[in-house]
Amino acid sequence: LFANGVFGMPIHHTIVWLNVLAGSLTLGVAHGLARALLHDRLTAWLATIVLALSGRFILNATTSEVYMLQTLFLLGAFLFYEHDRLVAAGAVAACALLVSPLSAFALLYFPVREFQRAGGVRWKKVAPMLVIGTIIYLPYLVIDGREVFFGVRGLLLVSDALPPSPLSLLSNFPKYQFKSFAFLLLLLPPALFCLRQRKHFAWLSLAVFLPHLYIVIKLTGEDNVFLLPIDFFFACWIAVGAVALKARLAHAWVAFLPFAAHLLLFVTTGVLFSFTHNAQHYDELRSLTNRFLVGRQATLIADWGYTQAVVFAGRGTPTTILREEPLHSQILDVENIDAASPKLLEAPELFLLDGW
Repeated sequence: LFANGVFGMPIHHTIVWLNVLAGSLTLGVAHGLARALLHDRLTAWLATIVLALSGRFILNATTSEVYMLQTLFLLGAFLFYEHDRLVAAGAVAACALLVSPLSAFALLYFPVREFQRAGGVRWKKVAPMLVIGTIIYLPYLVIDGREVFFGVRGLLLVSDALPPSPLSLLSNFPKYQFKSFAFLLLLLPPALFCLRQRKHFAWLSLAVFLPHLYIVIKLTGEDNVFLLPIDFFFACWIAVGAVALKARLAHAWVAFLPFAAHLLLFVTTGVLFSFTHNAQHYDELRSLTNRFLVGRQATLIADWGYTQAVVFAGRGTPTTILREEPLHSQILDVENIDAASPKLLEAPELFLLDGW
């Protein structure tokens, strides 16, 4: 809002620049966390490079999603914990939850790591961490807890209109991971040879990865941008595989061919250095809003995502939350029909927005 008022910069542009900054800081935090967990300088550097070059990281660091900032806070909380700064870890973890409730699916990291480090939970030591986290997050949970758990995308519902689809998970998840890491995934099999030496890190990776499957199995039809926090662990295992392969090959440089292939693919396809993800999207939505909704007795029928996007792009200066903007009252969200006013379908004009 400050940037919008002082510099005239649209709020979604402001968030993009915030994500550029958050992405840069995340790489530094990720390197420190990789050093703390993997205890090897080369592996930590490779993990940082892999993360920086992954498609999902580039996308989140150059668009106006919230997951880059969330990942910065989550990895920062993990790093503070590794350095026994537990109060800071609790505060930053709570900030991650404030950015996105999906952060909750990564918090199993703490009890698993606590058992690894101390053989049990050191309640006296972790109590301040829990207290400060609760103090920061509880007011938000009291005010908006129902929406967090039972809203359209509440953690306990997650689009109940779409039933869980394990088969779609098995087909779509590999596709989304390939979009993110491409040929670098070839370095995962060599990492299997290191499971015994890296068993603590393996359990830690599963502790963060497995809870996220609850979301993925519900939202199999959309690109998993919200999986950015687990990409740190994917990057670490890819780095572990590269180092393991390097140690077993007569020509060590062969282990780094997947890096070259990945970089070549991303450069030639425009993923790197383009930074034009949906650049005209907001202009199109604003034009649509002005043409079909503003000043007309009309109802727009759309899904939840486009309901938010149309209101966000079509409003003038932001004054309140999206669902209280006047434009919101002219849109029928097909994913939340029970909460919609029946009068919306009595409007003289009905327009259907097909996101496809």
